[in-house]
Amino acid sequence: METQFAGRALRDPRAGEICISDWRDRWWNGRVVKPHTLWGDASSIRNHVPPHWAAWEVRAIARMDVRSRIRALVEKGAGASAVQVAYNLTS
Repeated sequence: METQFAGRALRDPRAGEICISDWRDRWWNGRVVKPHTLWGDASSIRNHVPPHWAAWEVRAIARMDVRSRIRALVEKGAGASAVQVAYNLTS
């Protein structure tokens, strides 16, 4: 089983228990992108992603939850680009 985990054939069943804010911090520290992209993404994460998803467990987010969040951003007046970036970062 250790070989299968190491080869990513199996996933840790507890991995989905991590909340989005903790996962985001781990993911953010491992990103390698241009400074301008990092700056823009930081703004989107600060304004659109954590306020809604921070306490959610990764495994608890369903496709319809994401769609509902997109609609809420649109209804609040977020521009198409901001919505797209927030969606991509959430994905």
